[in-house]
Amino acid sequence: MQFELITADDSFVALREEWNRLAGDDPLASWEWRYAWWQVYGHRRALAVGVVRRDDQILGIAPCYSDHGPIQGQKLCWLGSGKVCTDYQRFLIDPRLTPTQQAIVIEQLVDALSGKVARRAQQDLWDLDGVLPESPATLSLIESLRRRGFMIHAESVESSWIVDLPRDWETFVAGAKRAIRRKINKAQRRAASTDVQYFTATTPAEVAAFWPEFVRLHEARFSIKVSDGGCFADPQFAAFLPVAVQRLSERGAIRLHWCEVGGRAISTQLYLLGGRTASMYQSGFDPKFASLEPGHLLYSRVFRDLIEAGYTRLDFLRGNESYKADWNAVSVPLSRLYCVPPRRTSQLRHQTYQFARSLKRAAKQKFGRRESDAASLAGDAESESSVNS
Repeated sequence: MQFELITADDSFVALREEWNRLAGDDPLASWEWRYAWWQVYGHRRALAVGVVRRDDQILGIAPCYSDHGPIQGQKLCWLGSGKVCTDYQRFLIDPRLTPTQQAIVIEQLVDALSGKVARRAQQDLWDLDGVLPESPATLSLIESLRRRGFMIHAESVESSWIVDLPRDWETFVAGAKRAIRRKINKAQRRAASTDVQYFTATTPAEVAAFWPEFVRLHEARFSIKVSDGGCFADPQFAAFLPVAVQRLSERGAIRLHWCEVGGRAISTQLYLLGGRTASMYQSGFDPKFASLEPGHLLYSRVFRDLIEAGYTRLDFLRGNESYKADWNAVSVPLSRLYCVPPRRTSQLRHQTYQFARSLKRAAKQKFGRRESDAASLAGDAESESSVNS
């Protein structure tokens, strides 16, 4: 086996076909998603994509970049990290290999990345977010790092949530919780009695035409929750997502749904498609139409469409929002791995970083308690005022 370290953009572009062969039907692992991320977020970072070949055949890819932080030092991270929340991160290994052969390829990637990459810029940390903690690939990676003396600190992050879809809509409704069945029935009555229309964009032209409305509805949804308008207020994210979505739509991996009332879009949902799995990446709605429950209005229609189209899994992706469990979704644990090499300075850096984080969490909890106490006092005062009036 031969190892190659990809550090140039044109070499990254040349990997597209083989990259997608190894990524399979996972849109978040695709070349289109990762390259779009690199084009926007790669500024002042160093590409560090590891490739293992046998003859002219690529057997494994480590989709990584190198970065430097004032406390953590030089670190190796996944392409697609950060606000983008790329779930199920992993080395991309040829699926035709046996489990034993896949473990050998992972070993080769770890060996080369901890050697060649480290010699280019001495590593202080492998910061690997969004991994499945119990997957064979993750366990092989951890074992390989431990054999090289790395200290592994695993930290749970928000889970992803998956619904197994039945073969027909009637079975899905029958198996739903009572409260959800009521929501579905109410949504269907509203759709029949009001001026409701449903639309789906799949082609690049269709997606591009609706995209400004999608962003508007997403920002409107978060305008009642946070003051900054959500993730599209971040210029980098606002530049990344439309490019990634357009490229995925070119390969038929996008469904952008929305519903309109009286010709006005009131809710929307963006799905990434892979095999028989549809992953709901983002949604939005207009709070002015909250009385129509626009989210349930659209979910009820989209879930039916997905089932009738033959999809067997709905993945809500990362985030522990309560509505996911309401739809019978099951949590799938995700972890962030901090992998520290056997070097004293690196270990001291990591200890300093974790200590700083613990202080920040403690301050946040204390501040949160104060806010909670203040809200409670305000509520008591309001209650007393109402009684007195």
